[in-house]
Amino acid sequence: LPAVIPSFGGTATIGLEAEAVGLRPWEDTCSSPCYNIMRAVFDTFLEQDSTGAYVGNAAVSVTPSDDLTSWTMVLRDGITFHNGVAFNAQTVVDMWVLHQTGSAAAGHIRASKLANVEATGDMEVTYTLSAANSAFPSFLSRLYIGGIFEPGAAAADSDAFSLAPVGTGAFMVESRDIDNETLMVRNPNYWKTDVWGRQLPYLDGIAFRPIPDETTRLASLTSGTTTGMQSLRQATIRDARMADGITLYEFQGNNSGGGHFNVNMAPYDDLRVRR
Repeated sequence: LPAVIPSFGGTATIGLEAEAVGLRPWEDTCSSPCYNIMRAVFDTFLEQDSTGAYVGNAAVSVTPSDDLTSWTMVLRDGITFHNGVAFNAQTVVDMWVLHQTGSAAAGHIRASKLANVEATGDMEVTYTLSAANSAFPSFLSRLYIGGIFEPGAAAADSDAFSLAPVGTGAFMVESRDIDNETLMVRNPNYWKTDVWGRQLPYLDGIAFRPIPDETTRLASLTSGTTTGMQSLRQATIRDARMADGITLYEFQGNNSGGGHFNVNMAPYDDLRVRR
């Protein structure tokens, strides 16, 4: 067990490098800032542990057929959405209806080879693939087809859902002021507990603030205006390492970036400029 027992209460203010384009897991493609916000609201079926294995989260288990074209998932009982709706196998089937219409889910459906989702019990779901895929569990650990959202609220008003999404996660959206601040409060009915059996989350609330400028975002952290921040920039990480009173959690990932230029318009129609 950890040497220090965490205490409950308090709020955190997190500086992000950009605003989220939307908060609909099936529709809105996310980069890191958006993912930070969404993961506070939406649980996933599986999680990846420290060894790299995919283990149960909102699902208890996922078992493949011998030919890896069918995967049977058993759901965890006792989970409810922020609006009080129960989470069960029919939830996952209704989510699948929306997944098939979503821009963000489309690529994951193709890559995972997912062809159909069927409720084979009250708390059991069977995924049928168009071809064998040993990596299918990895898709159930990510938001686009693995993030759990309340399909009734999502189908009723997609745009409203993006502003006030309904999940099973640790926090619920209280208010959303685009390009300024998204405020979240603790989910009083959250299903997860810590290693001491205490109900999570620890915090009473979180505020997410988009602060695009790297220098300004780091200055907000060092001044105490924010209590945490996210960055993908090596220069910012370097400067944070040299600052006092900051704890860094670093992850060497595989992010990449790119730019697009219209070569039919000045000045990029000039080869010298492009070079």
